[in-house]
Amino acid sequence: FAGTVASIAATMLGFMLAALAVIASINNTHLVAMMRKTGHYRDLLKTLFLGCMLFLWIAVAGLTLVFGVKPSSWFLSMLMGLHLAALLSLIDIGRKFWLVLTNIRD
Repeated sequence: FAGTVASIAATMLGFMLAALAVIASINNTHLVAMMRKTGHYRDLLKTLFLGCMLFLWIAVAGLTLVFGVKPSSWFLSMLMGLHLAALLSLIDIGRKFWLVLTNIRD
């Protein structure tokens, strides 16, 4: 269980970092200029960084379980809360990326 938690979180963290690379690659488009002007670009970056932090915390928690820390009930509750927060963040990030990628023009 712990290895699965850590590997899934690390994989999702990698996808989030790839999403940041996509944002960096479309930096010179009209859409990004307008997003900066309206504040949506900053909001997208904040949401991505929050998602990265959540998945990083989950990966670290999973690794602590892999290395033999005995899971207490509060630790497992915290881990479940982190998973729920990360899932909600991932849904929000996916929605925002859908909006960005469907509106890209030169």
